[in-house]
Amino acid sequence: MAWACAKEEGNQYFANRRYNDAIEKYSYAIQILASNPELSADLARVYSNRSAAYLQMGLTFHDSERTECFRHSLADGHNCIAADSDFEKGHFRVAKALLCLNHKADGLDHIIKIIELHRQRKTDYRQDKVLAQLMKDYKYWQQRKVLRSYQVWDKVKYKDKCFVIDPYGAGDMEHIQSAINMMSRVSLLVLPGAFLFREKGILIKPQQDIDIVGLCHPGEETAFETPNDTAPQGVIFDHTVTVVNGILSMTNITVRQQFNHAERHAILVVKGGKCMLNNCKFWSKASGSIAATDPGSKLVARNCVLNESCGGIIVCGQSKVVVDQCQITNVARIGVEIRDGGFLTMRDTEVSNSGRQGLVCHAYGEGFHLQRCKFMNNACHFGENEAAISVATGKVSVAECEILNNKGTGLGLDSGSHCILKDSQISGSKVALSLCHGCTAHITNNKLINNRYGLTILFNLGKDIVLQGNTIEAALNEIILTKEDSIPKMTGAEHKVEVFQIDIGEQMLSEKLKILRKQKKLNKFDENNRPASARDERVPTQMRVCPGCGLDEEAKRQAFKKCSACKVTFYCSADCQKKDWEMHKNQCRLLKEAQH
Repeated sequence: MAWACAKEEGNQYFANRRYNDAIEKYSYAIQILASNPELSADLARVYSNRSAAYLQMGLTFHDSERTECFRHSLADGHNCIAADSDFEKGHFRVAKALLCLNHKADGLDHIIKIIELHRQRKTDYRQDKVLAQLMKDYKYWQQRKVLRSYQVWDKVKYKDKCFVIDPYGAGDMEHIQSAINMMSRVSLLVLPGAFLFREKGILIKPQQDIDIVGLCHPGEETAFETPNDTAPQGVIFDHTVTVVNGILSMTNITVRQQFNHAERHAILVVKGGKCMLNNCKFWSKASGSIAATDPGSKLVARNCVLNESCGGIIVCGQSKVVVDQCQITNVARIGVEIRDGGFLTMRDTEVSNSGRQGLVCHAYGEGFHLQRCKFMNNACHFGENEAAISVATGKVSVAECEILNNKGTGLGLDSGSHCILKDSQISGSKVALSLCHGCTAHITNNKLINNRYGLTILFNLGKDIVLQGNTIEAALNEIILTKEDSIPKMTGAEHKVEVFQIDIGEQMLSEKLKILRKQKKLNKFDENNRPASARDERVPTQMRVCPGCGLDEEAKRQAFKKCSACKVTFYCSADCQKKDWEMHKNQCRLLKEAQH
C-alpha cells in the first residue's frame, strides 16, 4: 500500500530529524487515506505523526515561523481527533501544541480526556512517562478546576498550598517525606490507587501541620478499594508515621504494613502531637494499627476500619483518643488497650472477632466512655478465660451498648474500678457481668439475657453495687456471690441471689497475693502494689512494650529501659534491643532529629 510506504518513509525522516521531508511523506499518505472512510483509524495516526513533525520543526525556529509551525501542529491534532476521537495521541498532540502556544487552559481538557481513556481501558496513565512530563509542564495538579472535580476537595485544609504525591511521576513529588521536609504547613494529595512502597517512615515534627488526602475519582465514595495480599492498594508505609508534637490529618488513605514485628504502629502520636483520621483503612501485621502516648497527645478516628493486625488501638501516657463510627475487626490480640493514664471516648463503633479481649483498661488507665458501641465474638481464640471488656482500674461509662456472643465474660470489673452501665444488652456470654476485688458499679436498665451466669460478685470487699430496673433472663444463675460479699442494693425487679460456697475465690485471691509478693521482692513494686515507676508524681508516659519479644512490663515483671538515643522506645534487655535494631534504626534517627 502506497500510504503505508509513505508513512514508513516519513517515520525514518522524523527519526533522522529531517522534519520537512517527513511532513512531505505524511502529507502524501494523508491525501491517499482521506479518500477512504474505512481507514479513518490509520488516517488519525498519520495526522498524529505529522502534528509531531510540525511541533519539532517549530522548536528549531524563532518568532513567527515558530508560531506558524505550532498552529499547523494544533490543526493536525484536531484533525486526528476528528478521525478517531478515542485515539489518545490526538489529544496529546493538541495539548502539547496548546502548551507551546501558551493556551494552557484549553489544553487541560485534553489531558483529562487522556486520563479518562486510560481508565476506560483499565490501564495506568501514570506508566506513560511522556504524559507524566506533559502534566508537570502544565502544572496540571495545581489547577484548582481539576482538583475540585474530586470528591474530597472540600476536605483539603490548605487549598492554596497543596501538592500532589505520586510515585509514578505524574504529580508534583514522589514521596511524602520529601514534601514535609520542605514545608511546615501543607496539604498533600495522593492520586487514586497510588502505591507508595518506598515510604520508610514519616515524621511530623513540632510546629508542622500536615494534611494528607487521598483523591477520589468523581462519583467514587472512597479513594481505594480494600487491599488483599496479592494486590495491595493505597498508601503503604513500611514503617511508622510518627507525629511528634505536630499536627497530622489523613483522609481517604489506606495504610498497609507488610512486616510482622512487635512495637510497630501504622500511626504513632507522641509528645503532645495531634492526629485526625477520617475514612482511613489500616491493615497492619505489626503490634498495633494506631497508638497515642504522652500527656497532651490527642487522636481522633472517624469512619475508619482497622483489620487484621496484631493489636488495634493503644491509648496510654495520659493521651486522649476519640473513636467515632469505626470498625475494629479480626485483631489477633486486643482490639483496644488503655493504660498509664490514657482515656478513650468511643461512639457508634463495632469491635468484633478479637483473639483476646475487645477492650482492656489496664492498671492506672484513666478509663473510657462507650456509647452505642457493639462488641461481638471476642475472645475467639482464648475462650472462656477472657472478657469482651476488661477493666482493672479507672472510671468507665457504658451506655446503649451491645455485648454479644463473647465466649468468656461480657464485662469484667476488677479492683479500684468504678462503672456506670445503663441501657445496654449483654447476651451469649459465660458471665454477663463480673465484679471482684473492690469495684463499685451502678447498673441501670440493662438486659442480661441468655448468659450462663447473669452477675457474679467475687470478694468485692463490701463495695457498693446498685441494681435498678435490670432484666436478667435465661441464666443458669441470676446473681451469685461469695460468702464474704453482701447482697447488692436492688430497686425494681428482684433477682434471685445464690451464695457461692466454694473457696475458689480465696484460691484466686491467694494466687494474686503470691504474685504481688514476688513483684515486691524484685523491688519493682512499692508497698501499695504500684509499679516503682509510679512512685513519682508523674504518670508513666511511655508504652512499656518490648519490641524485641513483644511482651510488656506486666508480663515480664520488670521495669524496662529506654533507648538512649531516641528516648521513646523501651526494651526489656540489651539482647532484645540488638535484635530489634535493624527495624528500629530508621525511626530512632527520625525521633532523635525531632528532639534537637
